[in-house]
Amino acid sequence: MDIFSGSLEKIKIGELIGILHMGKQTGLLSVVAASGEGGVYFTNGEIVHAHFAGNEGLDALVDILDLNAGSYTFVAGESAPRATIESPMARLKEEMKRLRSARAKVLELIPSKEVVLKLSDTLDTKEIKLDRETWRILAHLDGVSNVGQVGERLNMSFTDLRRRLSRLVESGMLVSVEVGPASRTQPSSINGDFISALRGFLTDALGPMAEVVLEDVLEEMGESLDALPRSRAAELVEVLAAEIPRDEKRLAFQKAMLDLLSRVS
Repeated sequence: MDIFSGSLEKIKIGELIGILHMGKQTGLLSVVAASGEGGVYFTNGEIVHAHFAGNEGLDALVDILDLNAGSYTFVAGESAPRATIESPMARLKEEMKRLRSARAKVLELIPSKEVVLKLSDTLDTKEIKLDRETWRILAHLDGVSNVGQVGERLNMSFTDLRRRLSRLVESGMLVSVEVGPASRTQPSSINGDFISALRGFLTDALGPMAEVVLEDVLEEMGESLDALPRSRAAELVEVLAAEIPRDEKRLAFQKAMLDLLSRVS
């Protein structure tokens, strides 16, 4: 088993990868840096798997290639635990170029953890389909908490959350909020019109069981409708939607409530 190691300050990681590719090496190139640890697996000189600081695949490979300090170790003969990269090196370069371009766009839309987002007031919900993960994110976008705070609550990395949020911003679903005194003085509780509409839409979806389900969910959340914090409105909708068994009814409820939430966020 051949092993060699060194400092990334003396040789660029891209040059190392090029050498291993040209030499048709099979093994693991491990890296340790201030921002995290990871590795790149090779099979006959082709990259088949990469991981770094919680990311895998192409995202991780780009993260590793951006390193300019740290240490590396190559161990020949190490097999990849799984394949997350399938493209040959020539095509891989084009894919990384596209990914870097996409990352630049994400950085433009959400430049830092301090950005505050809310649902757009002009949101058109007719063509929107929301999965549970999107609802989980929307549940924490109250127009006051910044992206960094939302990520901490969701236990989600800033990189992953920013990527997901940028797609919602591009679609027009989310807009940024100017942080200042005005953004902090919105009413803390949901008003009666929202509660009345919520009850109506939930009854359409669940029939006479709606009120029972609503009371049970509120009890689990430790909240009451007469003092429901505005910041937990989307979370309530998310949990209620999960209680609707029929897909078409659940989707109709989510779309109706999304339109309503865009006017109270």
